[in-house]
Amino acid sequence: MEQRRLSGPGDGLRQRQAREGVLEHVIVHELVHLLESSNSKRRHYDDGVDPRYRQMDMMDAIPSGAGIIAEPGNESSAAHWGELMTNTALQWGAKGIVINGGLRDSLQILDVGFPAFRKYHSPLTAAYRWNIDSFDIPIKVGNVTIEPGDYVLGDIDGVLIIPQAIIQELVEQTVAVATKEDVVRASLQDGGNIRELFEEYKVF
Repeated sequence: MEQRRLSGPGDGLRQRQAREGVLEHVIVHELVHLLESSNSKRRHYDDGVDPRYRQMDMMDAIPSGAGIIAEPGNESSAAHWGELMTNTALQWGAKGIVINGGLRDSLQILDVGFPAFRKYHSPLTAAYRWNIDSFDIPIKVGNVTIEPGDYVLGDIDGVLIIPQAIIQELVEQTVAVATKEDVVRASLQDGGNIRELFEEYKVF
């Protein structure tokens, strides 16, 4: 994947008064760079049916190249994602997962290079603690509403959700700002004055 920083797109969302695009309290599992169309999932407490069948149904529905967004609802003790789900997702061509819940088998997930953002770690299985309610639907994680097909951008600083409707404009804006920042950075390293550079480029 290409390496991108969140600061540029984050500034762009702020300027569009779209601060709700930032997922709060999502802990980064590893340094990754993910910009892919997302496939949103919603999950809730177990309804008595073996949840592994619904998990397999969800996996079958993952389009190649998608990132997965998962909202476990009220279940907050178990791991909702692990090694076997990761390997299944890789088999289907998924690019990563952002889960507002628990993760386990973390070292094994790191070993296969699957980008995983989570709220917490847990050794507990989620089987019979939760079940999948529905998938490939709009969901809300914190204050952020996510539609299937929105874009996910994540690195060590956190996770941004970028609506499809503004992706091209935001990319162009981010590239323009990054170009100015490159000039300012080089000038500072050559002894330039930040006040003079700010007056010219308006980045700091």
